[in-house]
Amino acid sequence: MGLPLRNLSVRMRIISSFSIVAVIMGMSIFVLALFQNQNLNSLDRVIKKETRSERLLLQTSARVIQSRLNLFRFIQDYLPSTWDSLEEAKKAKAILIQARNLIHTRNALKEIDGLSSVLDEFILQIEQVQQAHQQHGHAQAVRMAFLASKTGHQIGRQIQKLVESTEKTVARTHIQIQKKARQR
Repeated sequence: MGLPLRNLSVRMRIISSFSIVAVIMGMSIFVLALFQNQNLNSLDRVIKKETRSERLLLQTSARVIQSRLNLFRFIQDYLPSTWDSLEEAKKAKAILIQARNLIHTRNALKEIDGLSSVLDEFILQIEQVQQAHQQHGHAQAVRMAFLASKTGHQIGRQIQKLVESTEKTVARTHIQIQKKARQR
């Protein structure tokens, strides 16, 4: 049957209208706070995931650098074999696979797949250094080691580009989430 507004005084009508507007505003503030919280949680998840992948990529780079150093130690006769260098390169490959599992953008996945194949080539070159040392002597092993080192340097540069790319992705995602929050 409804509220008999005609029976209410003007003062009561104003108070009830003001009360209804206040309730609606309070509910809208609550809804906006929920949307803001959802946006912050979404952004936090993206940033944590991207930061973890960047950290893994940098660990991969550090392992490749350590592998290159061990390769030079082998060439300078400080190490008896390329085993240490090979082990570091294989650890780098395992870490790269972990990083790949965290990344979902197509471009970054393509870059990681390319990086993975170059890392496989690096591992193969390290194995060839040991074989060359055993079969052809120190001079051939030195040449092979410099080729492997060059490949390792290339891996480091690719990782640097990939990290810069993921940083840009995080920044773009942050901007998109802010735009969505403003639209709401």
